[in-house]
Amino acid sequence: MRLSDFKGEEAIEILAEIMEPASIIMGDPDVQRMLSQKGNSYLKIASFILKGHKKEILDMYEPLTKESRDEATPVKMIKLIMDIINDPEITSLFPSQSQDEALKSSGSAMENTEDGLK
Repeated sequence: MRLSDFKGEEAIEILAEIMEPASIIMGDPDVQRMLSQKGNSYLKIASFILKGHKKEILDMYEPLTKESRDEATPVKMIKLIMDIINDPEITSLFPSQSQDEALKSSGSAMENTEDGLK
């Protein structure tokens, strides 16, 4: 399920449940590196997340699927990871450091536009 599938109070409850585990996963420098590098398939990234973040995935599984973690199957887990990786609403909450660097100013506007614009 995507975050946009939840509305109103339910959306608040879901966010409260998944923010911490999602921030741990998306804050992992190795996950960020894999997401930003070309050539990494989503299945490779999903496999890496499943291996390194079992607790966090299960903590997100219950609120996002409305099923007990005991009901999680390999297919359901891969689908959940793929939904998380492909959900722009989740990934936009946790920008990578390289994205932050791209947004930083390279100098003042005056310095950048002084030539010929007096």
